[in-house]
Amino acid sequence: MNKLKCSYEQYKGNFAKQYMDAQEKFHAKSSDVTWERILQEIDFPLAGKKVLDAGCGYGRYLKYFQEKGASYYGIDGSNPMIRLAKRLNPGIENLFVRDIENTGFQDGFFDLVFSRFGIQHAEDMNPLFQEIHRILSPGGYFIFVGNHPMMMFEYKKGGNYFEREVIGLDLFDRTLTVYEPTHTLEEHLNDFVLKNFQLMTLSEDSCSPGEVYPIKNRTAKLYVPEFILMKFKK
Repeated sequence: MNKLKCSYEQYKGNFAKQYMDAQEKFHAKSSDVTWERILQEIDFPLAGKKVLDAGCGYGRYLKYFQEKGASYYGIDGSNPMIRLAKRLNPGIENLFVRDIENTGFQDGFFDLVFSRFGIQHAEDMNPLFQEIHRILSPGGYFIFVGNHPMMMFEYKKGGNYFEREVIGLDLFDRTLTVYEPTHTLEEHLNDFVLKNFQLMTLSEDSCSPGEVYPIKNRTAKLYVPEFILMKFKK
C-alpha cells in the first residue's frame, strides 16, 4: 500500500474487511487495552444517553452501548467501513459517513463522544475539538485514545517533532500497515481545548500491560508510551 496523505482513503475496497479480520483475530488472543481504558473512564450511567462513536470503523463497540441502554451513533470518514458496519448490524440506522470536524448533528446533541484512534486522522485538530464541543451537551464528556505524540515522533524520518509527517504503523502482529499523520501534544491541548473543556484525565500508557512501546530500528533501546488517553468535560 502506498503512503496516503488522506489517511481515511486507505480504508477503501477490501481493506476495511481485512482491517476488521486482523483486529478481531489479534484481540481474540490479546486484550483490547485501549478499549478497557476508555471503559474505565465511563464512570456514569449510560441508560438513556446519546453516545457518538467518532471514527467508529466497522462498529466494533456498538452492541456494548446498546446493551447499556444508550442511543448509539457512529460516524467514520471511510465509506467502506460504514458499509461494513451496516452489513454487520442490519437495521441500525445511526451510522454515517461523516468527518469528525463536520458531523452535521445539532448543538448539544450528545451526552458522550468517544473516539478510539479516530481523531488522529484529522490534519488539523482545532476544528475537530470545536465541533465536538458544539455537539456535546453541557456537562457532557469527551473521551479519546490516540497514538502518543512521542511514539509517533520516534517513527518520523525527518527528526522534527513539530513538523507533520505521515508515517506507517504496523498493526496486529505486523499483519497490516496503516498510515497516519503525526500530531504534537500542544495540538491535543490547544488554547480552545483548555478554555472550553475541563481536563479530567490524562494518561500515557501501552497496549502491553506493564510495558512500554519499544521503537524498532533504533541503535539505542528507546521506550515511549504507545497511546495517550484524555477525558474532558464540557
